[in-house]
Amino acid sequence: YPDSRYIKSSWLGLTSDVYHIFPADPLYKRFYKTLTEIWCEMFPESSHVYYAGGPYSETRFYDLTEDDVDVLMVESNRVLVDAIKEADPQATMQLSGWAFAFDPGGLWTPERTKALFRSLAGKNYIIWDIDCDNRPFYLTEKGNYWQGNPWMFGIIHSYGGDDELHGDLADTLNRAQAVANDPKARNCVGFIQSSELIGYCILYYDFLNRLAWDPRKVAIESYLKDFAIRRYGTEAGPS
Repeated sequence: YPDSRYIKSSWLGLTSDVYHIFPADPLYKRFYKTLTEIWCEMFPESSHVYYAGGPYSETRFYDLTEDDVDVLMVESNRVLVDAIKEADPQATMQLSGWAFAFDPGGLWTPERTKALFRSLAGKNYIIWDIDCDNRPFYLTEKGNYWQGNPWMFGIIHSYGGDDELHGDLADTLNRAQAVANDPKARNCVGFIQSSELIGYCILYYDFLNRLAWDPRKVAIESYLKDFAIRRYGTEAGPS
């Protein structure tokens, strides 16, 4: 498609260049709509829930004007969501909020963030506040409880290479209970776990599963007793 517009980027400026279709180009929407239509044909009994990626993150762009970046930041997700919705009217989209938690280039200015949220209003999507165990975006001035949009409370816990035994149960519990009891967080509709590396602390991930049901009913002492019994037998649980 030589007549379409493409943009050059790299991962944090550390990799070789890759090219993306510019979101304002008609081919961008056509690509995602066609992809979704093919998916629906192949899997007609799907749940209609789509992981629609998320705002550009960890990306360095080249040869773009500030106006181009404004379009790129907002339109890439609005057009993507619209394309999926046109192909599957029952679609619910889930978007990663990592771009807001980790934005070393400062691409997500308050103005661009607000413009993105306005463009997605009423489009049946949920965004993940993916790093609430470290940097909860909903509590920042720019995030402001995701400005009334539906969102999920997320835990990363482990990045790639974090294979040591770790996990602060008390801190995680406090954070989860705080959002569950916060009336301003009424649009928090779920709890997610999105580690880059899993399987190195069974207790912590079991604990997250317990929190996901209702963190207000969890106490660390009783949880640890229950975990010991379930994993090691009744003799391992303190009386």
